[in-house]
Amino acid sequence: MQEARIAELASLCHVPLWTCVPALLYVLLVQHRAREAVGEVLTAHRDVRTRVVRVVVPGAALVALFAGSAAAADSELLFEALAPAFECLALAIVLAWYAPSAEDRVVGRSGLQLGWSSARWEDVEDVRVESGSVCVSIEGGVRRVALAPDAAEALRSELDG
Repeated sequence: MQEARIAELASLCHVPLWTCVPALLYVLLVQHRAREAVGEVLTAHRDVRTRVVRVVVPGAALVALFAGSAAAADSELLFEALAPAFECLALAIVLAWYAPSAEDRVVGRSGLQLGWSSARWEDVEDVRVESGSVCVSIEGGVRRVALAPDAAEALRSELDG
């Protein structure tokens, strides 16, 4: 009877696994496109606090699932049945860490990344390099990204030349 419940639970664990894999592939594609658009990075601000908060939930679930499985009477059978759940939670941790945050700002010689979106300089409507920041008109709004003075000069020379 208990083995039937464990087998039913194991079959349910495959559903989130098949959701995490495409999501992780999408995040990797977004990050790859952003790296291509940005080029050589002049300045980067990545919101680490948001990433840590996003990792805590699947990490705690993974630890709880591991501890609960280890404490069970049929722990070997349960570990084997819940292997997809362990894999899914591990993928969720990787996904939570690598997914861009809305507060991420990366400015490079070829373009910029603002959260999930990225653009090359030639695709941006208006770019103004001011002292200590760059202002861009993108997606119908004006965004300001702080720059170090040397990064601002490098970007100004890149955009002018």
